[in-house]
Amino acid sequence: MDDAIDFGEVTYVVSNSVDEMVDNFTVTAKTKATAVSFMGDDLKSVLKQDVAKNVEAGVKIEEESLSMQFGKSDADFEKGTIIIRVNAAAKIKPSIDLENLKKGILGKGEDDLKAHLETYPDVEKVEINYWPSFISGKIPAYESRVDIELDNN
Repeated sequence: MDDAIDFGEVTYVVSNSVDEMVDNFTVTAKTKATAVSFMGDDLKSVLKQDVAKNVEAGVKIEEESLSMQFGKSDADFEKGTIIIRVNAAAKIKPSIDLENLKKGILGKGEDDLKAHLETYPDVEKVEINYWPSFISGKIPAYESRVDIELDNN
């Protein structure tokens, strides 16, 4: 971040005097730079904690979707601190315990299934596929015969 770097006064050293005629000469420039920096992962962690405080319970951040855009920053080089303006965006998704959901639907018919799924307000749509296709109307009573897939799109 350009705003987080402070270049000191530049001093020049010339190999010859000002009025001297020469074929070659050397100019050396020296400066001191001070920078305030941070770890990107630390900033992501702070952002995730901040978002977590502001979302409702049972919702989590899709970490791979977190993106950051940096704005102007104000660095205090004496204190070694920096104020960073960040625009962050992330997708959030409900945290649904699929094992608990599966246990709750075992052996249920259509009406009981609908009533049970109403206790999960984040579930928008349910598709039930029976196999073999001639078996229908009731969820099997055995966990091993039931698969649940969650589509977060």
